[in-house]
Amino acid sequence: MQNIVLRLLASADFSETALKNAIQIGARQYVTVDAKRAFLEPAVCEGLLKSKIILSEEGRVSKLEIPRFAKVISFFDFMDKSYTMPKEKFRGFLSAVSRLFVEGSTMVFARPGNESFHELEKLMSSFGFLIYEHIGEEEINSRFLSKYNSADINFSLHNINFYLAVKKETNPS
Repeated sequence: MQNIVLRLLASADFSETALKNAIQIGARQYVTVDAKRAFLEPAVCEGLLKSKIILSEEGRVSKLEIPRFAKVISFFDFMDKSYTMPKEKFRGFLSAVSRLFVEGSTMVFARPGNESFHELEKLMSSFGFLIYEHIGEEEINSRFLSKYNSADINFSLHNINFYLAVKKETNPS
């Protein structure tokens, strides 16, 4: 339970920082998956379109829970679901969402630390995303969790990486 709470705290900090940057470069829509983290929605979301993607058991998009999914630069917060999603479901999910986002859209997500960065980079690229930021567990702990530590308690996460990827321009065939 403690790791889940720590992961939520750290990922919320990472997401909020990334969201602020995405808004500065043109993001106009905030997208979440299943909205499990709605209570952590950053205040900086004020004024953005808000959208929610519902996933099927296979990791595919089963529903877009909005009146219309706007084709605008979006910020996609996938931190909660991505860490525990098996590789094949993650691949299926990327396949589905890659068609939803326009060039310049940002996605933040977390993956287990035992996954190869180069393999993940290749996978993301095959669906039109470039990884712009990768933060390993040591940096996650120092940047996002050290403020909760004291002489008696040392909160830390293990086997986790945070990523920020941006949708790149797709070349017409």
